[in-house]
Amino acid sequence: MGVETHPAHTEEQQRLTTTLAEVRGQLAELRRTTPPDLQELLEEESPDAVRVAEQTLAGMRLSRAWQMRLAQSEPHFGRIDFAERGSDRPVPLYIGKVGVENTANREPLVIDWRAPVASLFYNPIAGEEGAAEYEAPEGIISGTLHLKRNLAIKGGLLQRIVDSQVQSGDEDQIVDEFLQYRLWESRDARLRDIVSTIQAEQNEIIRAGLDQPLIIQGVAGSGKTTVALHRLAFLLYRYREQVAPARVWIFAPNRVFLDYISAVLPELGVGGVRQTTFSDWALEELEWEVSLTDTARRLAQMFDPGNRLADEDAAPGRRKGSLAMRDLLEQALAAYEANFVPDEDVQLWPGARIRVREIRQWFHEQYAGQPLYGRKARIIARVKVWMGQRLDPYRDRAQFKERQKQAQAAVRRWAAHWPDHTPLQVYRNILAGPLGQAALPAALVAETLALLKKGQVSPDDLAPLLWLKGRLLGFKDHPELDHVVIDEAQDFSPLQVALLRELARTDSFTILGDLSQGIHTGQGIASWAELQEVFPGECRYFTLAQSYRSTYEIVTFANAVISRVGAPTVLARPVFRSGAPVRVGLQVPGAVAAAVRALREQGHASVAVVGRTEDECCALQAELQAADLAATLITARQAHYRGGLSVIPSYLTKGLEFDAVVVAGAGPHNYTLTAADAKLLYVCLTRALHELVVLYPDVPSPLLQEIDPTLYVPPAAATPNG
Repeated sequence: MGVETHPAHTEEQQRLTTTLAEVRGQLAELRRTTPPDLQELLEEESPDAVRVAEQTLAGMRLSRAWQMRLAQSEPHFGRIDFAERGSDRPVPLYIGKVGVENTANREPLVIDWRAPVASLFYNPIAGEEGAAEYEAPEGIISGTLHLKRNLAIKGGLLQRIVDSQVQSGDEDQIVDEFLQYRLWESRDARLRDIVSTIQAEQNEIIRAGLDQPLIIQGVAGSGKTTVALHRLAFLLYRYREQVAPARVWIFAPNRVFLDYISAVLPELGVGGVRQTTFSDWALEELEWEVSLTDTARRLAQMFDPGNRLADEDAAPGRRKGSLAMRDLLEQALAAYEANFVPDEDVQLWPGARIRVREIRQWFHEQYAGQPLYGRKARIIARVKVWMGQRLDPYRDRAQFKERQKQAQAAVRRWAAHWPDHTPLQVYRNILAGPLGQAALPAALVAETLALLKKGQVSPDDLAPLLWLKGRLLGFKDHPELDHVVIDEAQDFSPLQVALLRELARTDSFTILGDLSQGIHTGQGIASWAELQEVFPGECRYFTLAQSYRSTYEIVTFANAVISRVGAPTVLARPVFRSGAPVRVGLQVPGAVAAAVRALREQGHASVAVVGRTEDECCALQAELQAADLAATLITARQAHYRGGLSVIPSYLTKGLEFDAVVVAGAGPHNYTLTAADAKLLYVCLTRALHELVVLYPDVPSPLLQEIDPTLYVPPAAATPNG
């Protein structure tokens, strides 16, 4: 229902006016009391800088001012009228991204969405009509929910009011009016928060406890990334004494994806969380001792249509990323550690000696659990202290300098016999030694050693190298992590996850992905059980099968494509949001430009043209430019996505979404009837929110053949000049 026609319009407008006045008043006071040297931080677009000063009183004011600035645009988005058991008078509670109190009477004007009572806004109603309960610190609070109301507010203006049913509906068919309203909105260059439309199954994940690893299998468009980010915001609020932003890390697949999701946490008032890729973090930890083989070239080779693996399990990434590889490294390190201490006493002069058995006791018992080279450094430092104590009696004697010289030379000779290898050298020795030769194919060992000789590694080598670094040297400036988020985890290896678990204080992990989108053939996992094996305790497993991103037509078509190679782990269940039919047809000259022009004329803000490879995308960009359509080419070398009209290789689309998508070159050369190609094409298709066009040269891919012809229509005819 529109704003003016809703019976509660006047009431809600008055409440909005009151709340905005309070927010603006608090913001003005906070600005006035914020020290001048911190004023400029208040204008930052991200709360990260604010977090630096948050421990001081001025910093706390600054952080609160930043939240009030956030609330100016949208002070609240929901309302619930709830009567606790024993009361017949429902109390209206407004829900927003941040809590707001009335300064005059300290009564809450807005409840933070992460507060316990706010869960009533998201959870389905159980039992008799209106019966509801939530878990508070003092126990379960029961009562009756009389009203659930969604409020769309933008720029401080009330734009929409939608009242929801208070009893549970048919979960198999979501027809929530406010959700539909939000889903039809155009997307820009950033992922948005979903705090006003969190669904019950998403809310369960967001509010799950801290101390157990979560694995989330979510279909394309299920909102799993956004859910994970909202979960992070919830954990930082609910467990603020246990979880610090600086000790929370998010791992994403690439820099473009990081840029795309970068606005969600700031919109929720969260800053100070580290967001990175595994490769970037690994190279930083290895202090650039090695360089990564060219990412763009490697991806181009990996996704070249002629480079299809016959046996994915035999691929380098599967072997080097396995827990068997971890066991191999540990076996080699055990042998290395057993012979680490030099087999000799430390003797400064007759009568001044430390026996090797005592040094071994220090190394293997007193300092056990520390990195090998950390133990070495402590023992050498301890021996030097001992040396100084032995020299003290001679300080006032003539032979002091001679004794000192003799002692220092003895310690230097002894210290020189300790091993001094970098992680790279140890890795090379393991691969070239009997253990590596026995466990890995000769060709893989030879290829890896050739790269290492040039100071280069493939991404598959980073986890083994970091495992060795942790055992040898430890990790630099590294806090024990309170929580770890791993996105697109189907492309992570068990060894990578095991490594991150070594760095975490507890097993608090949020691991999310979709096995149907495991496009990096030969690396990552084949089932979630491979990652569950990393954790000794039980993992909580969630399935998000509802797809909110795309229309019914797009999801149904994409499901038909992925099902051509067998039923996926979880088939996406489309939200009931009908749109334009999927268009499939011949890629005649000018067809791509014609499709793009038609989509833009329909008002779609973000349109992506997807080619299989970067080379194909370069040709597509040139074709669009010739038709006077300016398009941005996105490559693996870029770190930003700017929205608008983009041309992007298939393998970089994962995690992104666009109003409309044109998949070009969908012929048998690019997409064969294999699981790997089906997953890749599925990823491309499911990027579209509202409209999808699929074009093929000559004949369609076998993945498009034998699909129910009622699921698509031909594209509009293209003129030769587009």
